[in-house]
Amino acid sequence: MYKNIRYRATGSVDYVFTFEWVASANTWRAYIVSQPGYGERPQGALDTHRLNDGRTYICWDSPLRTAVDARNVAAAWAEATQRYIATGRFRVPSNRPTINDRTRIGSSRPALPHPPPQRRATGWRRLFS
Repeated sequence: MYKNIRYRATGSVDYVFTFEWVASANTWRAYIVSQPGYGERPQGALDTHRLNDGRTYICWDSPLRTAVDARNVAAAWAEATQRYIATGRFRVPSNRPTINDRTRIGSSRPALPHPPPQRRATGWRRLFS
């Protein structure tokens, strides 16, 4: 588990995520700890691409096999959320952040690299808290 990972989206807006391996679903999940409000926009799960299992997490259409995949999804979701708040359209920008996958090969539970790569250009302000 990686707790309270901050992502700075377009417009210098901070999002905070916790990434956890969910063995029963065989996937990583990006739980949303903190995000900006939606203002007057609809806030339903379908509109905002969020699900809830007691905590709110990002809805994604396929299993996330690595923690880096989960981070990339969280970054793309944050950017799409910023666009949704501004325009009412939830669309991932074409220039969305990418982070190279450096998870351990052969691990039954993928993990983030240690130490984390410094990727400021992608928008990740702080990888570990």
